[in-house]
Amino acid sequence: MKRRFYTNIDINSVVTPFLNRVSEEEKVSEELLYPFVDIYKDTLITDVLLNIFCQYSAAKSEIWSDYADKYEQEIENGVEVDYKDLYNGIYKLNSEYSIDPYEVWLRRLRQIGLSGWLTIRMNDCHEPDDPASFLRSDFFYEAREKGWVIGDKYGYFRYCFDYSVPEVRQKMLDYIKEQLWRYDPDGLELDFQREITCFDIENCPDRVEIMTGFVRAVREMTEERGKQLGHKIRLGFRLMPDIAQNLIYGFDIVNWVKEELVDLVCYTPRWETSDSDMPSEEWKSKVKGVELAAGIEILCCRPSDETYCTPAVARGYAVRYLSRGADSMYLFNYFINPDSVSTDMDEVNKTAGSLEAAMKRPYRHVLTFQDIAPRGHGRRKPLPVRLSAGESAVLDIDIGKARENASAEVIIGFAAGSPESVAVSVNGVAAAFEKNGYSSAEPERVIKYGPEGAVYYKAPVKPADRYRVEFKSGGDAEIAYTEIGIF
Repeated sequence: MKRRFYTNIDINSVVTPFLNRVSEEEKVSEELLYPFVDIYKDTLITDVLLNIFCQYSAAKSEIWSDYADKYEQEIENGVEVDYKDLYNGIYKLNSEYSIDPYEVWLRRLRQIGLSGWLTIRMNDCHEPDDPASFLRSDFFYEAREKGWVIGDKYGYFRYCFDYSVPEVRQKMLDYIKEQLWRYDPDGLELDFQREITCFDIENCPDRVEIMTGFVRAVREMTEERGKQLGHKIRLGFRLMPDIAQNLIYGFDIVNWVKEELVDLVCYTPRWETSDSDMPSEEWKSKVKGVELAAGIEILCCRPSDETYCTPAVARGYAVRYLSRGADSMYLFNYFINPDSVSTDMDEVNKTAGSLEAAMKRPYRHVLTFQDIAPRGHGRRKPLPVRLSAGESAVLDIDIGKARENASAEVIIGFAAGSPESVAVSVNGVAAAFEKNGYSSAEPERVIKYGPEGAVYYKAPVKPADRYRVEFKSGGDAEIAYTEIGIF
């Protein structure tokens, strides 16, 4: 199987400022749009997923409110709104120059040897508390009024559309068909991590059958459209990391694969963290015959304000997952605007897409957690570890693969206590700690992800693929952060 490297570009974060700038150029042409995807040409990225739908459509649509509707909208939910500054670029390119950016980008990606996908957020629920939103379609208000949402007990996700409602499913199917027949993509992704709460799971016993029927209908579309275009349209899904919990939500990925409904599965955290211990080996053993991509977020974890993954941290997760069953890596929220290229983002694209490339540079494995689970079910969350005098604890950390002849270190962050009061051994050897003193002059080693007030200590360790970190406390202590670095 060809090693692929995916990046998902959302609907507005860098698209909007780029298109707004292009639309104001003196001589507008489609060639001005090429840099938006050309930046991936000399990286490890092989597949670019262009998000055209969250709660409205960035592509022309007769099914959902689209960019033109939002541009022209003056009243939304009884509130005066003006979204013209946001949507001016895409509106002007389409209406004045007959340039559809997504058609241009899909075509350009194929010209430069990359694959272009459409990705659709299947149940996005951004800004649920706002009376009106630049992201929201008119259907949102209809569904809320008619009770076609999953309900208040789901908190932030309460206005997610309820896929047990036939009208909801049909509207999404109609939109998918409309866009498949509008464009010529290499793949179509259904992004169910925005959001996976598609059913009231406590009151919809037939949710698995409903969602499987929905997936079958989409597969029929991709096959029909692929025959018309003369090439396969791959069908992918972005799902949560736990196979059993996906099933609880209604997503029977194991049987979808047996029915050959799927080409790509990206198992991934939702947003709050880049999960450091997704069960990639279980995915490999239970989900056979399709490409498995391990997804990482731009966020490492969120106990602190500065949370973006550094290139070394992204490489650490790539080493972990590509060593343990993943076929490919997948980036989410790693946006690049070609008008102001981030050197860190560019480095991730050039070094985190293969095991070989990732291991040539320093890499760090920061211990994080599972950020979403069904109501009533637990999440993997190894930290914090709280100890009283005489208590012990163990952290088992799988980093995937250690580079031979490397130097390695463990870093522990204490919210309470210190190595003076807590004996720490790593793979059976007592660790000799000193306070971490890395400065901004050593950007690959600066700690950014622990909670405020944590004190960090480092100790050299032998390179290994797996680490057992054992704690035995002589007093009250709280371990709030742990990482393994390979340098």
